[in-house]
Amino acid sequence: ETDEYIDDAPFLASAINGRLLNYLRLREEDYLLTKLKAASITADTTSWANSAGAEAIADLIFAKIMQVQAESGFAADAIIMNPKTWEILRLGKYTSTNEYIGGGYFTDGQQKQIWGVPVYTSTFAAAPVSGSASGEIFVGAFRACGSIVGKGGVAVEATNADQDDFIKNRMTIRAEERIALAVRRPKGFVKIVKAATDPQ
Repeated sequence: ETDEYIDDAPFLASAINGRLLNYLRLREEDYLLTKLKAASITADTTSWANSAGAEAIADLIFAKIMQVQAESGFAADAIIMNPKTWEILRLGKYTSTNEYIGGGYFTDGQQKQIWGVPVYTSTFAAAPVSGSASGEIFVGAFRACGSIVGKGGVAVEATNADQDDFIKNRMTIRAEERIALAVRRPKGFVKIVKAATDPQ
């Protein structure tokens, strides 16, 4: 931020509490999903067919919800997917009537959920691409089988000594938080990866 903005305390507070902390949350989301992908969780790379539509994806997700509970003993409490995957599910229509499977856009109570399990969309989960093994859905008992370990909360620091900030009348503001992802029970998570081609 420039010196002029720094002198405006309400603006600075808004910039920190708004943009800066939102950017921090995005970095943390990226970190947490990267760590989850690297953990020894169950990966299904064959069941999500390349040509699958909304109904097939929904059936697959239900099967994985059941798998999580059967193998870990805990019920799945969250599903993470790319916004494009959610778009496929939300805009899915019955072939015979052309009506939305999940109800139309005036339907009440359209929280993001499928089979009663909350859905969280993240651009850090791979989006499905036709003809490519690109696309990820995570189903898990997140509260029971994993935890986010933090220490000290968010620290915000500012300096005018970063690169050429001083001569350009700027301040660099950094937000930092120490967190780690602990996957306590890997069987409580399933990663579904879209297949590049349909099974023969």
